[in-house]
Amino acid sequence: RYYSDLYYKVLVTPDTMIVSQQNIGRVITLDPAGMSCFDPLGDQYATVSIDNNLDLLNFDRCTGEFSVKELINVPTSYAAFGAAFSASGRYLYVCTNVNVFQFDTWASPIFSSIDTVATWDTLYSPFATYFFMEDLASDNKIYITTYGGTDKMHVINNPDIAGAGCNLIQNQ
Repeated sequence: RYYSDLYYKVLVTPDTMIVSQQNIGRVITLDPAGMSCFDPLGDQYATVSIDNNLDLLNFDRCTGEFSVKELINVPTSYAAFGAAFSASGRYLYVCTNVNVFQFDTWASPIFSSIDTVATWDTLYSPFATYFFMEDLASDNKIYITTYGGTDKMHVINNPDIAGAGCNLIQNQ
């Protein structure tokens, strides 16, 4: 819920839908853009907002309850927009217009594992191909859209590999 730390949860069963709510994480105050996602196993949840807050939560699929895994301030002067987990859920990618950061969710603390795996290459096609929203696809690659409607996409070809080995290709 905007301007709060309230999450609505919906359990869908064959017979009904049960709506519940939980207060957790930080209050979301800047939300014209940002992203939330579960990891493929459904036990981690990340939400990033343009005030550079990254809330990484654990999720218990049996009880439907969240717990705080780590609250991170993304160290950038640019707004954080996108978030996506690798297929294993080990790595979380967060992008701003000009950087893509990788976090190792197995590290402790997770913030200490931050690695910049891409810096925008300044291509215009026909507009700036800034990093924007991202998602893990069925081929286990992460596709990153560009901000402002260009004819390009960026691809993290091996998102379950640490650092430069993730093989992020801009404008692929």
